Amino acid sequence: MFKFNIFKKLQYNLHYKNRIEKLNIFINFVKPLPNEIILDVGIASKEFHHFDNILEKINKSNKYNYKIIGLSIEKNIKNLSQIKDKYNILCVQYNGKDFPFKDSSIDIVYSNAVIEHVGNFERQLFFLSEMLRIAKRCVFFTTPNKYFPIELHTKIPFIHFFPKNISDKIYNFLGKGWATGDYMNLLSKKDILLFLQYLENLYDFHYKIIPQKFLGFIVTFSVIIFKK
Repeated sequence: MFKFNIFKKLQYNLHYKNRIEKLNIFINFVKPLPNEIILDVGIASKEFHHFDNILEKINKSNKYNYKIIGLSIEKNIKNLSQIKDKYNILCVQYNGKDFPFKDSSIDIVYSNAVIEHVGNFERQLFFLSEMLRIAKRCVFFTTPNKYFPIELHTKIPFIHFFPKNISDKIYNFLGKGWATGDYMNLLSKKDILLFLQYLENLYDFHYKIIPQKFLGFIVTFSVIIFKK
């Protein structure tokens, strides 16, 4: 039990440290201004950890004064209303497809570890395209590195290295069926670059990909896309 608790504590510290590092990258590189609107795509309607909705938590602490809108596929209006009231922000519900905003209507579009959950390559590309479409100044998104040895959602090593049809069968066998199908499509840096290559035909932008590391391994990528 003692070893198990130590392992859980290490996992929590890794997640928390990683989340804080990503937030610092967002603040230091994007440099959002108080009068700019930030859309948080995929805001958590239920908080299971202290680091969930960390942007909203930092904002509420009065260290910053960001104007935040939360975008969610949450169907339970009560859950979303609780987040709205907790952080005094506007929350918008949508169907997970077209974003309910006009072109270039949001100053900064922010999304933390959501793109790996929206479906296959085509749906991920559409998701990123929608973020770019509505962004006026920039898009900031993060995603776990497909080639980090431990899969961060299941906490199981190496299975995610297999082709998806095989890894899904193994997760089902291990009782982790929730991690299969559209729920999890992990990305490598090569995948991210391929998305950006496609989108360069539609939008004029420049970008920066910043890796976060643990013990020399890349855990996650933070991607900043500045529209020109």
